[in-house]
Amino acid sequence: ATDISNQDLKALRKTLASDRVLGNGELLDLVILKNLFDEFYDDNYPHGSLLAILNDFISTIQNEHLKEIALHIKSKVTELLSGYEPPDFQLYDRDSNLVSLKDFRGKYVYLNFCSCFSYTCLNDFTMLNTLYKEHHDKLEIVTILIDNDENVIDSFLKRSNYPWVFLHYGNQSTVLKDYDIRAFPTYYLIGPDGKLAFSPAPAPGENFEGRFFQLMRSRGDI
Repeated sequence: ATDISNQDLKALRKTLASDRVLGNGELLDLVILKNLFDEFYDDNYPHGSLLAILNDFISTIQNEHLKEIALHIKSKVTELLSGYEPPDFQLYDRDSNLVSLKDFRGKYVYLNFCSCFSYTCLNDFTMLNTLYKEHHDKLEIVTILIDNDENVIDSFLKRSNYPWVFLHYGNQSTVLKDYDIRAFPTYYLIGPDGKLAFSPAPAPGENFEGRFFQLMRSRGDI
């Protein structure tokens, strides 16, 4: 634990090498990589510390096979870290147009995953509607609906007539795994540069608007 907190790969190797089974070779490095990967999702250590050790591993390892594994892990674990580009997607909107996340480059994107049957989502939609009306010049709202019944979705969208972008996950179901969606609603804020600004982002009722303005001021966007 101390070795990870101190971002010390050399000390971590020395600590693990005391285990006779692991020794001091490729098996030990594989164990280090697996545990680094697991810890990114267990939240026992700051992601910055884990990433520092992973970067040190990549820059110093001589074994090309292990370096390839480490680079793959880095690509996977940084997908949802602030400052990195999130996974792209291509999903259909209400008019059957294929929409990509990259289509929104140049604007902030308030991305959310919701369900038409969720009471919390329905309440949030009311607040999202206000946010859209007041800030759509700078903020694009994109809702990915996870409901399976497309007739219910069509009925909901026609009835509500909300003006922002609604997409359905159906043709790329892996998007839920890509964004580590475990509960609904879940929010992310992506900057005009295509990189995650808030990951996860606060919900509309959790002072998102205030946080959004602070971010824009800090970046010189207002």
